[in-house]
Amino acid sequence: MSDVSQGAGWWRASDEKWYPPETHPDYTLPPVQVVPVPVQVPEAVPFVATAAPIATYAPGPPMVPMTPVQDKRTYASPMSFVGITRRTTAWVRNTSTSSGTAVAAWTAACLFLMVMYPFLLLYYFVVFVLFGIFTIPYRLARRSQRKSLHVQQNQLAAMQGMMIQQQYAMGQPQPTAGQPGAPWPGDHNPPG
Repeated sequence: MSDVSQGAGWWRASDEKWYPPETHPDYTLPPVQVVPVPVQVPEAVPFVATAAPIATYAPGPPMVPMTPVQDKRTYASPMSFVGITRRTTAWVRNTSTSSGTAVAAWTAACLFLMVMYPFLLLYYFVVFVLFGIFTIPYRLARRSQRKSLHVQQNQLAAMQGMMIQQQYAMGQPQPTAGQPGAPWPGDHNPPG
């Protein structure tokens, strides 16, 4: 905007001021001139296939354990029909590696149970008939203790499994058995 015209195309508005041409309401852009630019294309290079070494992927140990950290347990008392039967059949399953050892283990288990069932009957007679009702709270308390111990061991095993997974994910070396932080073999109870 100016009081005097600045050159060709400037226009005067109703306020008696001069404005540049691009601000006029009827202004259109001038046509754009396209100038072709020659492009040089480089010569084509023939593709030669070369044998590159093939990278192999060696996966690490799985992040989720394939086998349970702890085995199944029974909360029944060792001095009960259910408890002694479950423990005996678990022993047979763990010791049977071939058909010959399976037959021997089942034979030994049946003989053991045939001896233990009458012994348990005598035990129950002495405990419940002679000493009466006073032993029931004790048996319930012991069962509760066994169950809470098993829950604690499962929690410990789960935490140890998570620590191993985190160490693997972070690329740290895994502790071996006997080192601090290493899981204990078996039922995850430290010796002592």
